[in-house]
Amino acid sequence: MTDAEKLLWEYLRDKQLGVRFRRQHPIGPYIVDFATFSGRVAIEVDGSTHTDFEKEAVRDAELVSRGWRVLHFRNADVFGEPGRVVSLIRRVVEKRTEVVLPRSEAGPPSSPPSSPLPRSEAEWEGYGEGGSQHLRGDGTLGNEP
Repeated sequence: MTDAEKLLWEYLRDKQLGVRFRRQHPIGPYIVDFATFSGRVAIEVDGSTHTDFEKEAVRDAELVSRGWRVLHFRNADVFGEPGRVVSLIRRVVEKRTEVVLPRSEAGPPSSPPSSPLPRSEAEWEGYGEGGSQHLRGDGTLGNEP
């Protein structure tokens, strides 16, 4: 696992979000960084090894056809704003399972805003829907990086 994956795993492991996540989990012929069968959400942490966007698009389309929702996060998002990344994951899982997940009293640590993660309720609209979504450098959400 990369350092960014290890950091995110600290938030996902041991049902801290109320659902069980698996790491380096096979789905069909692919292996995703993290997956939960609760809502069928797959998570990819995109670092230097994720550079073939056409190949990723094919993989994501296959996962979506199998009923999975694929979220992509850049290493910079995981390191810079882990609390926002975890909140986004929680909201997507809640939306796909229609279950409100427990929240820790302390919550994840937050850091100063520096990435294009959604910041308002309006920006969150529709984020749990669709197939595969990347957080783009221009601060918008979309199907392509």
